[in-house]
Amino acid sequence: MDIVEIRDAEQLAAMAGEWNDLLRRTANNHVFLTHEWITTWWEVYGAESELLVLLAREDGNVIGIAPLYITQAGRAKFCPRTEVRFLGGHPIPADFVDFIIPEDRKSDILPVFLDYLSANAAWHMLVLKSLNADTAHLDVFRAWCERSGARMCACQEHPCPVLDVPGTMDDVLKNMDRKFRKNVKNGSVKRLEEAHEVQFMPNAPEGRVDEYVDTLGRLHMDRWATVDVEGQFTDERTVFYRRLAHVMQERGWLRLSALDVDGQVVTMLYGIAYGEAFYALQLGCGPEGRDLRAGNVIFYKVLETLAGNATVFHFLRGEETYKYKWGAVNRCTISTCISGRFPGTFMLMAKREVCKRRQNRTQIELTP
Repeated sequence: MDIVEIRDAEQLAAMAGEWNDLLRRTANNHVFLTHEWITTWWEVYGAESELLVLLAREDGNVIGIAPLYITQAGRAKFCPRTEVRFLGGHPIPADFVDFIIPEDRKSDILPVFLDYLSANAAWHMLVLKSLNADTAHLDVFRAWCERSGARMCACQEHPCPVLDVPGTMDDVLKNMDRKFRKNVKNGSVKRLEEAHEVQFMPNAPEGRVDEYVDTLGRLHMDRWATVDVEGQFTDERTVFYRRLAHVMQERGWLRLSALDVDGQVVTMLYGIAYGEAFYALQLGCGPEGRDLRAGNVIFYKVLETLAGNATVFHFLRGEETYKYKWGAVNRCTISTCISGRFPGTFMLMAKREVCKRRQNRTQIELTP
C-alpha cells in the first residue's frame, strides 16, 4: 500500500472520478464528502490553510482517502498550535464527515494514514469533528494511540435529527406528532392556501440561482434581526452557497425551494438531493413568513416532492423542537482529538475538561 499526498487545488480537481467512485462504496456516502462539496469548500475557505489530502493506493487503485487540511489555531501570542482537520466542515455545518474508506478496509487503512501523519506532518493536534458516531471506528483510533503513545479523547458532539421518508406523503404524516400533523395539514397549509395566493417553486430556475441564494440570505438575516441576533449569512457564506448552488445544479442535486405568498417570497429552503437522501442545508424564513407559519408549509411541500423519491430527510445538526414534531430521530456526531507534540497535549487536557463540563455530552477517555 502506497500513500500519496495531494497538496494543491489542481491535483484535487483531477480526482473527481476516483473520489466519488470510492465514496459510493463506503457506509458514509453523504453529500458533505463528495468531490463537488469538498472542492467548492476549499475554493472559498482554504486561502489561509494548507491542503493535505492523502490517498491510499493499492495495485494502482485508490482504496482510501483522508480529506484533510492543515491550519493554524489558537492565539498567536498565547499557545499557537497547528491542527489537522477534515475538509468541508467549519464554518459550514457539515455532518457525518469521515475518512473515505470502505468499511471492510477501515481497520487496516486508517492506521496507515495515522502512521503517515505522525511521521510526515508537523502538527500539534489532529482535530476530527463531526464524525458519524455509527461509523467512527473509535476502537481503531484507540488501538493506534495505544501503539504509538499518543493521547486521545472523544466526546459526543451534535445531535443530527433524521426523518425516514416512506413511500407516500400519507405515510410521512403517520409518523408525525399527532397534534402537529393536524396543525400542519389542516392548519398551516390549508389556512394559508385558503386565505392567500400561494405558489410553491420546488427549485431555482436556471439563470436565477444567485438571485435565489441572495433572497434566502436576506430572509434569514431579516428573521434574526427581529430578535437582535446576528444571522449566519456572512459574505463568505453567501459566496460559498452561491458557488455550491451552481455546482449542485449542474449535477442535478440542487433543491433550492421557495414559497411565494401573494407575489412575495416569504420562505426558502436550500436543500440538496444526493442519492436517496435530502439535506436541508439552510432555511430562510423572514418575519412575514414566520407570522404565516410558512416554515411548516415549505417543509410540507418539500416532503410531498420527496415521498417516493427519497428515503431519508436530514434536518442536520441542532435540537430545534419542530424537527422532532415531524418525526425525526437523533443520529449523533463525535468529535475526536489526538495530540501530537506540545502544546497539543496541553490543549487535549483542556478539551477533556470542556467535555466533562458539557451537559448531555459523553466524554470518552481512550488512552491513559
